[in-house]
Amino acid sequence: MYSFYRPLFVAALSLYRSGGQFPPPHNTASDQRIKLEPYSAFDNTQPAPEPVKSHFSKALELPAPYSFFSPPGTRSLDLRGELLETEDVQHLVYDALADPCGLHSLNLSCNGLSDEAAAPVAELLRLDRNLRYLRFAFNQLHSDGVKLVAEAMCDNNSLECLDLSSCVIDLPAAKALGQMLETNQSLRSFILELSIFGENELWAIAKGLEKNTSLISLDLGLCGVNDIGLHYLLRAMHVNQTLLTLELGGGKKLNPDLLRELNGLLLRNRLLAEEAKMETPSPRLC
Repeated sequence: MYSFYRPLFVAALSLYRSGGQFPPPHNTASDQRIKLEPYSAFDNTQPAPEPVKSHFSKALELPAPYSFFSPPGTRSLDLRGELLETEDVQHLVYDALADPCGLHSLNLSCNGLSDEAAAPVAELLRLDRNLRYLRFAFNQLHSDGVKLVAEAMCDNNSLECLDLSSCVIDLPAAKALGQMLETNQSLRSFILELSIFGENELWAIAKGLEKNTSLISLDLGLCGVNDIGLHYLLRAMHVNQTLLTLELGGGKKLNPDLLRELNGLLLRNRLLAEEAKMETPSPRLC
């Protein structure tokens, strides 16, 4: 029974869809409908669009007209986890320095970059006066790379946030970081979370913190700071009056009396910052 009524059902459905008129057969000349076929990468009969040329050794899709900037003057660049190589970072720095607007923020975290990649990053820090935020964290950065970045920061007075999390620091690199903190006047936030260093290295960093007048946030979380290292930080905090937050969490259990003293010094600095803010005259309105 169903096979008998099926042709009638199909004809009625076609009539309903066509608005009351049966469509002409597809094999007649009266069929003027346009057949749209989307471009297929596997169709050799259609020309493929011109790919955007990139300096990356990895095949990343980057917009024109620049390899790393679109449109010219893009201020932020997030390349975390892109598996970059040293050559990619070199080309990136070249393009950044060639752009008149420069970069405002650069994230190179989680790329497995080694100390070799620190050389072009250090060059960017020395020559670029637009960069404000640099994240060079969770790579394979060891003491040589840290030392290059720290030495470049001594000539930089524009960067405000530096993230070198999960790096390895020996004594020469720590002394370079201490010199950076003592010399640099623009850095506001410094992150060394999950980094590996000992008591002597922390002593060198704390010595630079004593004379620093710009840093307001220091992150040493999960760095294994012990009570001896905390003593070094306390000695620096008795002199430093600008640091407002100091992260030490997730490491070893520290002496509660020393922590209480540290919190008191941080509170002192916050009160001083509030007083300075109140004493600053507000701009006069015309």
